[in-house]
Amino acid sequence: MKSRRPIRNPERLRFAQCGLTDRTAAVLIKAGIDAPEHLLHIASDRIRLIQGIGPALMKEIERYQRQNPEAARRT
Repeated sequence: MKSRRPIRNPERLRFAQCGLTDRTAAVLIKAGIDAPEHLLHIASDRIRLIQGIGPALMKEIERYQRQNPEAARRT
């Protein structure tokens, strides 16, 4: 299993604390998603349209969404 590199960008720390990789954080931040909680209110088909989101990153995001169903219902 690969070891994760330390997070060098503090802006990405919130994503890391939610179990998302630095690469995923970088792609999402570049797309304007500045907090992982926003992913709970965006449909998967819309997330897939973000440039740089491939199957591996989408799987990671969907895992985060499944782990936080209560937060998604609070809207």
